[in-house]
Amino acid sequence: MPDTNIASPVQPCGNKPGPVPPKKEEKHFINFMVLDDKGEPVEDVALLVKLPDGSKEEHASNEDGFIEIKSIKPGSSSLLSDWRKMKMDDAVLFQG
Repeated sequence: MPDTNIASPVQPCGNKPGPVPPKKEEKHFINFMVLDDKGEPVEDVALLVKLPDGSKEEHASNEDGFIEIKSIKPGSSSLLSDWRKMKMDDAVLFQG
C-alpha cells in the first residue's frame, strides 16, 4: 500500500486569486498648428474635429496657432471645419 503521508508538490494555499484589474485604456493626442502664408501663427481659428469615438469637438487655435486635443482614444480623426473667422484669401496651405 502506498504511503499517503507524502506531501504533494502542489499544495493549495487557501487564498483565492483576487479580481484581475481592468486594463488601462491607452490614450492618445492630436495637435494642429495654424500658420499664415508667411509661417506666422494664426490665433482663434476654429476647427471642428471628429474624434475616433465619433464625437465632434470644436477647438480654436491659441496665440501660437496651436491646437492640442489630449486623452483621446486611438484611431482616425477628421477635420470638419467651415473655417469660421477666416477668409478664403487667407488660406494658402493646410497641413495636418
